[in-house]
Amino acid sequence: MPTLNKVEECRVLGGIDTLYFFVDTARSELYHKIWSLISLEQFQREGYSFLGFSGKSRGFVGAWFTYRRDSVLLFRVGFKDPSKQKNVKNIQVQLYASGIYYLGFFDLLHLVKAELSSLLEIDLEYSHFITSRVDLNAFVDGFDFSKISAEMFRSRFACSEPHSSSQYAFDLDDTYNYSKHQKLQSLYLGSRDNSLYFKIYDKRLEMMSRFEHGGEESFQATIKQAYLHEHGLSSDHLWNIEFTLKREVLKQFSIFTVADLIDLGNSVFKTLATNCSFLGFDTDLINKSKSQNNVSRLPVHPIWQKIIDDYDFFIGGIDCQRVYARYKNITKEKSTLIIAKQLNKQLELEQLYTQREWNDIYYNFARIVSS
Repeated sequence: MPTLNKVEECRVLGGIDTLYFFVDTARSELYHKIWSLISLEQFQREGYSFLGFSGKSRGFVGAWFTYRRDSVLLFRVGFKDPSKQKNVKNIQVQLYASGIYYLGFFDLLHLVKAELSSLLEIDLEYSHFITSRVDLNAFVDGFDFSKISAEMFRSRFACSEPHSSSQYAFDLDDTYNYSKHQKLQSLYLGSRDNSLYFKIYDKRLEMMSRFEHGGEESFQATIKQAYLHEHGLSSDHLWNIEFTLKREVLKQFSIFTVADLIDLGNSVFKTLATNCSFLGFDTDLINKSKSQNNVSRLPVHPIWQKIIDDYDFFIGGIDCQRVYARYKNITKEKSTLIIAKQLNKQLELEQLYTQREWNDIYYNFARIVSS
């Protein structure tokens, strides 16, 4: 199998690693009855296992269940107390990676739709599934990324200072990596607290680690390994490239529902990979180009262009465009209300802040005011 970074021999397998979405139950007359059974811990249905209740600190006041088939974890579902958090939909679903790799993404999605339609006794469509988080990924087989670093990317994530246009500022945050024996294991661009972040990691190493843990983790790793082997990905080098998009960024790409994701997913991944481009291993050339402000002239490395070209997972072929929200005609009074509203949300979550965290909030506020 190829191990010498020959791009023409590498294989790219696009996909989706995680999907969270809410389900609107307004049309179901049964939901209150279902919640009554759940609140009394009397809800029983084939495939479901009760995990426990969650409160405001988790952002969802309700009860959580896992759903299995053939002993495989397929998805997790939360049922909200309908009398609480009226602005939050009553059901939240989180697809497990093991379910995606075991059944296939579209078959798993169909199963969830059929199961919830039967439970609620209404006909659900993918347009009723309101997306809140999506992880778009591409497995790259046959190319060794263990010598890469953040400076090798042309990306807003990798900036240490805010981009010249403030519309991109929320994309910027931490850049960090995990290495061992001078070989990269995973690289993150952006913070996991952000609405958008990127990571690339050694997938084969991650699966080996899960095998060592045994139990459920080992079982899930076996499912993933079987999926990858089925698609012919079995060389010495296997890396996962992944973009995590939360609701704020999904809305900027006009992805409000799972139906939108199916139409726009391919284009979104290609757009993100283009904006976060790997430029190759010549850091002297890259840094020189950055210092001269002409890094945009550097060509994308052939393996990255292959990833962009070969990503083809979703059915829809609609091109997307990211639209940034801008406040128009905003007044000082409106700004004060927005800030107060966000602070109140944090207080309602009953989160405790350390002195250092309060200092960080004060520092960022002072920096904004003085800019």
